[in-house]
Amino acid sequence: MALVDGLTNIPNRRQFDDYFQKQFKDCAKNNTPLSMLFLDIDYFKLFNDWYGHQEGG
Repeated sequence: MALVDGLTNIPNRRQFDDYFQKQFKDCAKNNTPLSMLFLDIDYFKLFNDWYGHQEGG
C-alpha cells in the first residue's frame, strides 16, 4: 500500500497513523510532551478553481 498521496506527493493518512503511533510511544516512554496541529483552510476550493487542482492539491 502506498504511503504517499499521488496528487499532492505528501504522506497520506496511513503513514501519519504509523508515524503518530511511534511518536506517541516514544513520548510516553520518555515522559515528554507531544503536540499536534491541525489546520483547515477556508475557501480553498476557490484557489483550486482559479489555479487548478495540480497547484492546489
